[in-house]
Amino acid sequence: APGGGSVAALAGVFTTSLISKLCNLTLGREKYKEHEETLKEILTDSENLKKDLMILVEEDIIAYNLVVEIGKLYRKAEKARDDDVEELKIKYEDALRYASDIPFKVMELSFKNLKNLKNIIKICNQNALSDAGVALYMALSSIYGAAFNVAVNLKELSDENYCNKIMDDAEDIDFKTEKLETEIMEYIMGNLACNR
Repeated sequence: APGGGSVAALAGVFTTSLISKLCNLTLGREKYKEHEETLKEILTDSENLKKDLMILVEEDIIAYNLVVEIGKLYRKAEKARDDDVEELKIKYEDALRYASDIPFKVMELSFKNLKNLKNIIKICNQNALSDAGVALYMALSSIYGAAFNVAVNLKELSDENYCNKIMDDAEDIDFKTEKLETEIMEYIMGNLACNR
């Protein structure tokens, strides 16, 4: 069954769907003709991101099952002081690394979604800004949800260099996400609500 990591990737898929919708609602309208090439580029990128994120939904389920399966064998061998405990420890750490890499990729792809959203909100059909707002929250759920999954899978790893590198990179994405979130939200709220 899907867990938090695959749901975070799925939130990224929903983001791409909404960004594609914004493009499709805008393309072909005379008012936005000057932005047609940019809109087409964002649409193509969004559709590619959607495919990649769909793959990661499935990969996260596989990675989770692998961690659980090898983790049980490793803990059992450790408890029994079996001869193959070291070999299982290596396999378990490899599985944890794999299970950390997948949500990190989700973070990277969903951050690209967020950049696409920032690039489209001022040039898309302004009647669809509510969809842009939902896309924003889906992207944030994807990025922050994936970050939780990166952290939880690093918890038992002994490779400090790997852990520090991936956490530094994840924190960098988090920092950039906060900045973009503010910019996008300010634009949406400033142009969505009625004038008072």
